[in-house]
Amino acid sequence: MPVYLILYSVGRFCVEFLRGDHNPTTFGILSDQQVLCIVTLLAGVVLFLILQQWSRSQTAEKTAR
Repeated sequence: MPVYLILYSVGRFCVEFLRGDHNPTTFGILSDQQVLCIVTLLAGVVLFLILQQWSRSQTAEKTAR
C-alpha cells in the first residue's frame, strides 16, 4: 500500500502539472491537487518507513527465539 501511495502521488502530480486547464491556486505555482499529492507522497513515505522498521523488529524477534 505505501508503494501505491508513493507511485500514485508522483504520477498524479505530473498529470496535474501537464494539464491544460489552470486551476485556481492558493499555494503559489502549485495547484491544490499538487499540494495534496505532496501530502500523499509524504504519507506514503512515512508509512513505508514505519512498516519497514516494524518488519525488521519482527524479523529480529523471530531470530532471537
